[in-house]
Amino acid sequence: MKFYTLETLYLQTNNAFAIILFMDQSSYREWLILSKGILFSPHRFWKQLDVEKQSINQVLSSFLLPWLGLTSMIVFIGFMVVHPHIQYFEALKNTVVVFARLFFAVYAAAWIFDKLNAAFGCFIAFHQAFAMVAFTLPVLCVESILSIFFPETFFVKAVLLYSIVLFYMGCTTVFNFRRLKALGFALLLFLTMLGVALSISLLLPIVNQPL
Repeated sequence: MKFYTLETLYLQTNNAFAIILFMDQSSYREWLILSKGILFSPHRFWKQLDVEKQSINQVLSSFLLPWLGLTSMIVFIGFMVVHPHIQYFEALKNTVVVFARLFFAVYAAAWIFDKLNAAFGCFIAFHQAFAMVAFTLPVLCVESILSIFFPETFFVKAVLLYSIVLFYMGCTTVFNFRRLKALGFALLLFLTMLGVALSISLLLPIVNQPL
């Protein structure tokens, strides 16, 4: 993955904004169907999903970036509403951090998933690992949105545990892992995404310095 500077993250955030704002009707409908499936009918979703045909670019454009755009937009508006005293650019910087923590969490978890599969003799292509991880992102997005309006609330943090369920179902349904192995992978992927997200959140005081 290429190196990202703060400026390129601004551009990526704006790109995600544009994608969710200017999606055509068919793309918007497809995104809604995928989102509804993974959140409310995950077992059926994983059974119907053909990860071999899910390229990274396809997953990015049709699912991941729209979710990142929607989350970033709501987070930005939330910062302005909940903290009316902060300036526009300060809210934008906070939004970029939220975008970055979600974006890099997906890549990190996919990389870990890919390497562990190879170590255990399960040769799964990186784009398949990326697709499975990316389709669980809505849980982190929902948590990021709720955290703006209900900070330091246990219920909001508990929402993250649902991603373990999604990972587990994906491992058992898509890749036919045994239950114990699937649970181990699910917990590791969850901790990886959470760890990366929390680590990037530590950048918040840095990016809030004057440019």
